[in-house]
Amino acid sequence: MKKGIGILVIVAIVGISVVWMTMDRVSNEGDMKQAASGSSKEIDVKKEINQIADELNQEYPTEADQVVEIHNQLMGIAYKYPMDDEAIKSYVETIRELYSNEFKELNPQESQIEALKKEHETMSGEQMELVISEVTEVYVAQNDQGEAIGAEVNVLHATNQGSTVRTYLLTKEDGKWKINGWENEKS
Repeated sequence: MKKGIGILVIVAIVGISVVWMTMDRVSNEGDMKQAASGSSKEIDVKKEINQIADELNQEYPTEADQVVEIHNQLMGIAYKYPMDDEAIKSYVETIRELYSNEFKELNPQESQIEALKKEHETMSGEQMELVISEVTEVYVAQNDQGEAIGAEVNVLHATNQGSTVRTYLLTKEDGKWKINGWENEKS
Protein backbone atom coordinates (compact mmCIF):
# COMPACT_ATOMS: atom_id res chain seq x y z
CA MET A 1 0.00 0.00 0.00
CA LYS A 2 2.74 2.45 1.00
CA LYS A 3 4.69 1.48 -2.09
CA GLY A 4 1.65 2.26 -4.30
CA ILE A 5 1.16 5.69 -2.72
CA GLY A 6 4.88 6.43 -3.15
CA ILE A 7 4.70 5.54 -6.85
CA LEU A 8 1.63 7.76 -7.31
CA VAL A 9 3.42 10.67 -5.64
CA ILE A 10 6.47 10.20 -7.88
CA VAL A 11 4.28 10.00 -11.02
CA ALA A 12 2.44 13.17 -9.97
CA ILE A 13 5.70 15.05 -9.37
CA VAL A 14 7.11 13.94 -12.74
CA GLY A 15 3.86 14.89 -14.48
CA ILE A 16 3.76 18.34 -12.90
CA SER A 17 7.43 18.89 -13.76
CA VAL A 18 6.87 17.96 -17.42
CA VAL A 19 3.85 20.28 -17.67
CA TRP A 20 5.75 23.12 -15.97
CA MET A 21 8.81 22.73 -18.25
CA THR A 22 6.58 22.62 -21.34
CA MET A 23 4.74 25.79 -20.28
CA ASP A 24 8.06 27.53 -19.52
CA ARG A 25 9.46 26.52 -22.95
CA VAL A 26 6.36 27.76 -24.75
CA SER A 27 6.50 31.03 -22.80
CA ASN A 28 10.20 31.49 -23.62
CA GLU A 29 9.56 30.79 -27.31
CA GLY A 30 6.86 33.48 -27.27
CA ASP A 31 9.26 35.90 -25.57
CA MET A 32 11.95 35.16 -28.18
CA LYS A 33 9.50 35.72 -31.05
CA GLN A 34 8.40 38.97 -29.49
CA ALA A 35 12.00 40.08 -28.91
CA ALA A 36 12.83 39.33 -32.54
CA SER A 37 10.15 41.80 -33.57
CA GLY A 38 10.72 45.19 -31.93
CA SER A 39 7.51 46.53 -33.40
CA SER A 40 5.42 43.91 -31.59
CA LYS A 41 6.73 45.30 -28.27
CA GLU A 42 5.69 48.79 -29.37
CA ILE A 43 2.26 47.46 -30.24
CA ASP A 44 2.04 45.71 -26.85
CA VAL A 45 3.04 48.91 -25.06
CA LYS A 46 0.39 50.92 -26.88
CA LYS A 47 -2.16 48.18 -26.24
CA GLU A 48 -1.36 48.12 -22.49
CA ILE A 49 -1.53 51.92 -22.24
CA ASN A 50 -4.81 52.07 -24.16
CA GLN A 51 -6.28 49.34 -21.96
CA ILE A 52 -5.46 51.32 -18.81
CA ALA A 53 -6.84 54.52 -20.39
CA ASP A 54 -10.08 52.71 -21.24
CA GLU A 55 -10.37 51.34 -17.70
CA LEU A 56 -9.85 54.84 -16.26
CA ASN A 57 -12.56 56.23 -18.52
CA GLN A 58 -15.00 53.46 -17.65
CA GLU A 59 -14.45 53.37 -13.89
CA TYR A 60 -12.08 55.75 -12.16
CA PRO A 61 -10.64 54.29 -8.92
CA THR A 62 -12.40 55.25 -5.71
CA GLU A 63 -9.47 54.87 -3.28
CA ALA A 64 -6.23 56.87 -3.11
CA ASP A 65 -4.03 53.76 -3.09
CA GLN A 66 -5.83 52.45 -6.21
CA VAL A 67 -4.89 55.64 -8.07
CA VAL A 68 -1.26 55.18 -7.03
CA GLU A 69 -1.31 51.52 -8.06
CA ILE A 70 -2.47 52.50 -11.57
CA HIS A 71 0.26 55.16 -11.66
CA ASN A 72 2.79 52.48 -10.71
CA GLN A 73 1.43 50.14 -13.36
CA LEU A 74 1.96 52.84 -15.99
CA MET A 75 5.48 53.52 -14.69
CA GLY A 76 6.24 49.82 -15.00
CA ILE A 77 5.24 49.93 -18.66
CA ALA A 78 7.35 53.02 -19.32
CA TYR A 79 10.48 51.44 -17.87
CA LYS A 80 9.96 47.93 -19.17
CA TYR A 81 9.75 48.56 -22.90
CA PRO A 82 11.29 50.86 -25.47
CA MET A 83 8.67 53.38 -26.61
CA ASP A 84 8.27 55.30 -29.83
CA ASP A 85 7.04 58.90 -29.87
CA GLU A 86 3.40 57.87 -30.28
CA ALA A 87 3.55 55.50 -27.30
CA ILE A 88 5.26 58.15 -25.16
CA LYS A 89 2.55 60.68 -26.02
CA SER A 90 -0.19 58.16 -25.21
CA TYR A 91 1.56 57.24 -21.95
CA VAL A 92 1.83 60.88 -20.84
CA GLU A 93 -1.80 61.62 -21.75
CA THR A 94 -2.95 58.59 -19.76
CA ILE A 95 -0.81 59.16 -16.67
CA ARG A 96 -1.92 62.82 -16.56
CA GLU A 97 -5.49 61.60 -16.01
CA LEU A 98 -4.30 60.68 -12.51
CA TYR A 99 -2.84 64.15 -11.79
CA SER A 100 -4.54 67.12 -10.17
CA ASN A 101 -5.07 70.26 -12.24
CA GLU A 102 -2.52 72.08 -10.08
CA PHE A 103 0.11 69.39 -10.69
CA LYS A 104 -0.60 69.40 -14.44
CA GLU A 105 -0.13 73.19 -14.54
CA LEU A 106 3.25 72.83 -12.83
CA ASN A 107 4.26 70.05 -15.25
CA PRO A 108 3.15 70.86 -18.81
CA GLN A 109 2.39 67.88 -21.04
CA GLU A 110 5.02 68.79 -23.65
CA SER A 111 7.70 69.00 -20.95
CA GLN A 112 6.76 65.54 -19.70
CA ILE A 113 6.87 64.13 -23.22
CA GLU A 114 10.30 65.63 -23.91
CA ALA A 115 11.69 64.48 -20.55
CA LEU A 116 10.48 60.91 -21.14
CA LYS A 117 11.95 60.88 -24.66
CA LYS A 118 15.32 61.99 -23.29
CA GLU A 119 15.13 59.42 -20.51
CA HIS A 120 14.44 56.65 -23.03
CA GLU A 121 17.34 57.82 -25.20
CA THR A 122 19.76 57.66 -22.26
CA MET A 123 18.36 54.30 -21.10
CA SER A 124 18.78 52.62 -24.49
CA GLY A 125 21.88 50.69 -23.34
CA GLU A 126 20.82 50.14 -19.73
CA GLN A 127 17.12 49.42 -19.60
CA MET A 128 15.77 50.18 -16.13
CA GLU A 129 13.24 47.64 -14.94
CA LEU A 130 10.72 48.31 -12.22
CA VAL A 131 10.92 45.11 -10.17
CA ILE A 132 8.34 46.00 -7.52
CA SER A 133 6.03 48.84 -6.61
CA GLU A 134 4.33 48.04 -3.36
CA VAL A 135 2.01 50.28 -1.38
CA THR A 136 3.27 50.11 2.21
CA GLU A 137 1.12 52.70 4.04
CA VAL A 138 -1.92 54.90 3.38
CA TYR A 139 -2.88 57.94 5.45
CA VAL A 140 -6.15 59.75 4.74
CA ALA A 141 -6.87 63.25 6.08
CA GLN A 142 -10.48 64.22 6.77
CA ASN A 143 -12.26 67.50 7.27
CA ASP A 144 -14.51 68.28 10.26
CA GLN A 145 -17.44 66.54 8.54
CA GLY A 146 -15.44 63.32 8.22
CA GLU A 147 -14.97 63.64 4.44
CA ALA A 148 -11.66 62.53 2.96
CA ILE A 149 -9.81 65.57 1.60
CA GLY A 150 -6.22 64.42 1.23
CA ALA A 151 -4.04 61.34 1.36
CA GLU A 152 -0.45 60.21 1.55
CA VAL A 153 0.40 56.87 0.02
CA ASN A 154 3.85 55.41 0.72
CA VAL A 155 5.24 53.10 -1.94
CA LEU A 156 8.41 51.06 -2.13
CA HIS A 157 9.77 51.24 -5.68
CA ALA A 158 12.55 48.77 -6.42
CA THR A 159 14.32 48.71 -9.76
CA ASN A 160 17.26 46.76 -11.12
CA GLN A 161 19.30 49.89 -10.23
CA GLY A 162 18.19 50.49 -6.63
CA SER A 163 15.17 51.28 -4.51
CA THR A 164 13.27 54.33 -3.31
CA VAL A 165 10.44 54.96 -0.91
CA ARG A 166 8.09 57.48 -2.48
CA THR A 167 5.28 59.29 -0.71
CA TYR A 168 2.50 60.25 -3.10
CA LEU A 169 0.42 63.26 -2.07
CA LEU A 170 -3.19 63.09 -3.23
CA THR A 171 -6.11 65.46 -3.08
CA LYS A 172 -9.80 65.17 -3.85
CA GLU A 173 -10.72 67.01 -7.03
CA ASP A 174 -14.28 66.85 -8.32
CA GLY A 175 -14.86 63.86 -6.03
CA LYS A 176 -11.88 61.90 -7.44
CA TRP A 177 -8.49 61.19 -5.91
CA LYS A 178 -5.76 62.94 -7.91
CA ILE A 179 -1.99 62.88 -7.47
CA ASN A 180 -0.74 66.32 -6.48
CA GLY A 181 2.95 65.42 -6.26
CA TRP A 182 5.40 63.13 -4.50
CA GLU A 183 8.52 63.06 -2.39
CA ASN A 184 11.32 60.51 -2.61
CA GLU A 185 13.31 59.07 0.25
CA LYS A 186 16.23 56.71 -0.42
CA SER A 187 15.88 53.35 1.27
